[in-house]
Parts: sequence; structure tokens; C-alpha cells
Amino acid sequence: MKIELNPQVDKYFIDGCMRCKYGATPQCKVHPWREELETLRQIVLETGLKEELKWGAPIYTHQGKNILSVGALKASANIGFFKGALLSDEQKILSQQGNL
Repeated sequence: MKIELNPQVDKYFIDGCMRCKYGATPQCKVHPWREELETLRQIVLETGLKEELKWGAPIYTHQGKNILSVGALKASANIGFFKGALLSDEQKILSQQGNL
């Protein structure tokens, strides 16, 4: 399987999402998590999902549908599922956004 990187997403890792005043500055919340975000990116790309940039963040799609996002919060790097409530989590390893 050929993994295709999206140059717009490359820019996200350099500048951040650019939605706040800290975009492209050392204070951007993406910078402390860059290594972790790039690792998550590689893991997600290995699934075959298409990489896009939406709302300033990496979004991964299948057949035109949003599946998940990779992003940074102040205290974490994360993968967010658009329909996460539909996932089975028998081992209780997932957490709802905001419950970190």
C-alpha cells in the first residue's frame, strides 16, 4: 500500500491549525506534541484512510466520510473519532472528549 502524505497537513505540523493567535508561533499547542502527532499520523495512514486538512487540522476520511482527526490539546496529542460513541470499547481504553 502506498502512503500518500498531504502537503497541507505537513504545514499543520510546522505552523499549527492557525485558528488562534498562537498559530505559527512557539506558543502553538501543536509544537510540544509534534513527535507524538507525527507518530499518530503514521499509524493512521497505515490504515489506508485518506489524509485531508479540514478546519485547520488533519482529518482522515474513507469514501468521502470523516472518520477521525489527529490533533493537539494543551495536555495531550489525540485521535478523535467522529462517531466514537458507536465504537465498541470492551477493554475501556477510550475516553470521551473532555473527560481526560
